[in-house]
Amino acid sequence: MADARGLGPRAPIGPEAVAPYARAGAVLLIATGWARHWGEQEYLAHPYLTPEAAALIVEAGCARSRSTRSAWTRPRPRSSRRTRSCAARTS
Repeated sequence: MADARGLGPRAPIGPEAVAPYARAGAVLLIATGWARHWGEQEYLAHPYLTPEAAALIVEAGCARSRSTRSAWTRPRPRSSRRTRSCAARTS
């Protein structure tokens, strides 16, 4: 897990933060601590992955990457996803 906690609003997460953890087939987790701002306006000013860091992750062959600041930390209930998915297919 790449530790990017302690970064300020709109701070870049560069390749140096993810390089030690980016390996082929790995699931790379990037801890930003930004989920603590869920429901607040500041949540939208989360740190971001630079294009160079994103390219490094892709080139390393990581299977997946996730950040603790994102909506993945608070998924919608399955029933709402299923309803939305069905509605999209019928329209």
